[in-house]
Amino acid sequence: MRTVTVTVPAVAAMEGFGLALALHNTLELRTRSDSLVTVSHHGVGAYPPTADHPAAKGVEALFSLWHNRTSSLASETATSASASLARPGIDLFCQGNIPAGLGDKASWFVAGMFAGNNLLDTPFHRDQIAQALGTLTEHPETALTAMAGGLVVTTTGPKERPILYRRVELTTTLSVVLTLPEIAAPKKRKLPESVHRSPALLLVDMLRTGDLREVDWVLQAPSALKTLNPVYEAADIAAKQAGAAGVTLVGDGPMLMIFAKKQHERIEGAVKAAFDKARVNAQTWVVNVDTQGVTITVQR
Repeated sequence: MRTVTVTVPAVAAMEGFGLALALHNTLELRTRSDSLVTVSHHGVGAYPPTADHPAAKGVEALFSLWHNRTSSLASETATSASASLARPGIDLFCQGNIPAGLGDKASWFVAGMFAGNNLLDTPFHRDQIAQALGTLTEHPETALTAMAGGLVVTTTGPKERPILYRRVELTTTLSVVLTLPEIAAPKKRKLPESVHRSPALLLVDMLRTGDLREVDWVLQAPSALKTLNPVYEAADIAAKQAGAAGVTLVGDGPMLMIFAKKQHERIEGAVKAAFDKARVNAQTWVVNVDTQGVTITVQR
């Protein structure tokens, strides 16, 4: 029996880039003596224990790539590939620790692809999997950040390389405060003309260097948060009073990400108190940036 264990970080997706965070989903793949596929899921996330689980879909996507490649090679050499294409039975054990809104679905798909690749003795190198993620996932910037870890910038590329990405090395340790209130994600509204998209390159450089002095101006969050929901405005004010440099929604919400150089626990408490005052339950975390990305161990 072979066991492949893959750990993948959470991702806060922003405009044109992603930030990997040290909350992790773990997938353990074990081979079986028959051809069955079983899935079990524990922890965070309401995913079905079936082939519809995103981890199982990631494994299946990798097997399909392998099948297509092997069939093509067999055709070119006029040989039979039927024996090499026999798929092993597998058990998938999924332990979820990434809350909704931080790329949990994408992380499972990434884990499945890397687990399947290592089960087959790595027929695909990392960049080939990255290109597959760029075409097979709904949010490639999230999947690629989960794969690479750290701060990752992405853009669409030419036909032969549909996704281009680069990891930007951080020059300092970076931590953030996360809060997930139990409210519906805000409906998309037309924001005031004064609120524009964040200058992504400037924000990336601020995160890279840890120079957060003007991050609130770059995010232009206060006006946007006030427009979307008054409880967000209260949380923003509380965070700033406790020492935060900037507050923003993660994706379309409802999760907030709070940037600060220090006093993260104090900020976490202040934001939790603001939601409590508004009678809104909220989970909070203080997390570091994950700089490893996908990690893999194989036992034979």
